[in-house]
Amino acid sequence: MGLLSIIANILSGIGTLTASIGSQACSFVLADEPKCPKSLIK
Repeated sequence: MGLLSIIANILSGIGTLTASIGSQACSFVLADEPKCPKSLIK
């Protein structure tokens, strides 16, 4: 049970990190390329 908790925490941390990077990249792309098609933004 302890191992599952550790794995869950690692996955949660990766998910948070990925979301943070993703939002920053999206903001950068939007600022850099205002004419970017909305279909590319998910």
